Amino acid sequence: MVDLQDKFIHTNQVVHVKSPLSFVWVLVAALLGAATASAQFSFPTYAPKDCYSAAQRSITGATDAKVVGIVAVGVDVPLGATPINIGMSAKDGKATMWVYLVRSAEKDTVAFVPLIRLLGSCNPPPIPIPADAFDAADAPTTPLPADFTQGAALITALGKDAKFSRFRTAYPDSNASLAILSVSEGGAGGLNIGDGNVFWLLTWSSFVDSVEIDTNGNGPDPGLTCIHNVTTGETFCFDSSDVTSIADEALSQGFAVAPNPASDMGALSVPGSWIGTHATITAVDMTGRIYPMGDNIRFDGPALPLNVSSMPAGMYTLLLQREGASIAIPMSVVR
Repeated sequence: MVDLQDKFIHTNQVVHVKSPLSFVWVLVAALLGAATASAQFSFPTYAPKDCYSAAQRSITGATDAKVVGIVAVGVDVPLGATPINIGMSAKDGKATMWVYLVRSAEKDTVAFVPLIRLLGSCNPPPIPIPADAFDAADAPTTPLPADFTQGAALITALGKDAKFSRFRTAYPDSNASLAILSVSEGGAGGLNIGDGNVFWLLTWSSFVDSVEIDTNGNGPDPGLTCIHNVTTGETFCFDSSDVTSIADEALSQGFAVAPNPASDMGALSVPGSWIGTHATITAVDMTGRIYPMGDNIRFDGPALPLNVSSMPAGMYTLLLQREGASIAIPMSVVR
């Protein structure tokens, strides 16, 4: 069994792997409201570099605009009679639409730029996105380099990990439910990325409860998360085999967080077999940001207080790890 603690927990500090989570949620909301959009064909897929220059020119009059993040979200968009999934393909690393986050210090602006590519031209999609729905304060600040691993080269790099290789063989036509290209900021621990390194975070799993994402067309998403460090060339992936109990199974065994969602304080309930034992507790948000909540914590009773007051609103996976067992529990924080 892969030791998730070795992969996730290296310091007692929060690891700020700053990815554009807020604009992911804005994108999802906009796409789900795009039912009036129409088209008689599916837009072709493309690699993110193909519209990189167009994204940099998106801020009118800016001479210093830089792309600080790129995202593809795997949701079905009703374009024409048949919905199309716009996530990044596990086959070739391309997507129907990429969203670029572009920052200009000169104009004091952060632009949220979704683009499709048709006949060699990069253009906004026929989907209205609220201009004021994105909080620029949540945007990454470090520019991406003009050259980075993408497309077929990214898939080849991911294939060096046996879990992705097996996944791609089983689900060759799947689309990632989330693909983020960003630069790690504010810490070198946690995900083993290294401060200032360029990385891909890719997830094949449902990350929005209200969105039904079926990456293989045949049933529930099998679940896989991969991180490719572009700077170092390293890749690692993990899936449900890396934990001994997840989601409903954990709840059925007596693990629970209440209230869920929580706002300031909550309580983690554990079964009787865990009373008197020690575990490390970590919360991981949907971008991979790490929130250490306790190392070698002793369970003196059936419930342990959880302080979530400093955590941003969002969806998390609460990881409980002790010798011989790893438990994953869904948790939400609201403000």
